[in-house]
Amino acid sequence: MRKAVKITAACISVITILILILIAFAYYFLPTSYFVTNESNITIRNIYSISCFEESDNQVNSSEETPMEKTVQEDITLFNVIPVKSAEVTRIQRKYVIPGGNIFGIRLYTSGVVIVGMQDIVTAKGSVNPAEKAGLKIGDIITHVNKEAVNKNKDIMRLFESSDGKGINIDYVRGEKSYSTVLYPQLSKDDNKYRAGLWVRDSTAGIGTMTYYDEENNIFAGLGHGICDVDTGEIMPLLGGDIVEAVVNSCAKGSEGTPGELIGAFSGSVTGNLVLNTAAGIYGNTIGEIKVNSEKIPVATKQEVESGKAYIISTIDGKTPEKFEVEVKKIFAGDSGYKNLVVKVTDSRLIEKTGGIVQGMSGSPIIQNGMLIGAVTHVFVNDPLQGYGIYAEKMIEISDTLTDKSDD
Repeated sequence: MRKAVKITAACISVITILILILIAFAYYFLPTSYFVTNESNITIRNIYSISCFEESDNQVNSSEETPMEKTVQEDITLFNVIPVKSAEVTRIQRKYVIPGGNIFGIRLYTSGVVIVGMQDIVTAKGSVNPAEKAGLKIGDIITHVNKEAVNKNKDIMRLFESSDGKGINIDYVRGEKSYSTVLYPQLSKDDNKYRAGLWVRDSTAGIGTMTYYDEENNIFAGLGHGICDVDTGEIMPLLGGDIVEAVVNSCAKGSEGTPGELIGAFSGSVTGNLVLNTAAGIYGNTIGEIKVNSEKIPVATKQEVESGKAYIISTIDGKTPEKFEVEVKKIFAGDSGYKNLVVKVTDSRLIEKTGGIVQGMSGSPIIQNGMLIGAVTHVFVNDPLQGYGIYAEKMIEISDTLTDKSDD
């Protein structure tokens, strides 16, 4: 009898500990906001649930033309019994987009110029770095020189060279804050010109993959991550830019420790204007017809994404997008960040051609259960078969801001 009691008590203790662990996990890691599409119940990882909206609220037109939105505060419960924490649930109209997978060329011009390097100036009195003395650092973005807006390398060089060594007012951005300083250019012995000791960048170009095309609003989204400066690693401030038709000519195959790369070239006309360069991808308005080979599909909410089989659409040769099998290996909980998924390439054709995920495939749409669930963003350097992905839901949130602006 005592043995049975001890066993029962031990079992109760184990169950209690497991429940406490599950409660703690939900409290610290589950998101505090969700989007739903007319459902009255959300299931998360098969053990958590949110009962949201009364049944009468669900009697709405499910067509794409009748948007309805309502936000409520509901409890996330464990096993549909134990309240864990509160979450904001917003009912939205199901979004439909055309998945991409087509390669495109990208040309981006910065708002201001990005400091990418510094160099001492050899003067008659010795070596000095005027920029460093003025407090400037690599990664800073110079926006104005003597109150004149600068967006080109040649503009800032002209202003320094014509300074005659007098103090120049520099307005710059570091992180999310704006600053001002005074810089004194020095006369270089090498070319007898006034220099600031700066290397700056005003543009970049490359290729990437389109994630989706919102045909109704003429909006595209791509990459799934921001365009960053190659030297500073910071997202480049966008003044303007465009996307153009491109073609993949070859591929440098990836291997452990060495990321591969699609090698392409611009091959046609401008098809869109860049409007946003964000940590969650690039976005813009299309010009004319975007050539995609797919039809509209629904966009999944994050709680509809599950581990298991999926496929991506990528262009790894020429201009034609192809489907390749992948597996969603891991789904990260939580609200913040843009590395939401881990996907693994399982398609032998893609492995043979590229070695897995390579640079240039960023933005490749991930399709699961007939829905767009996300986009490939980064490859694991030490395992090119695997990489990160971002939720499509997060990208849609950003592209919808462009829709809102166009409606104003």
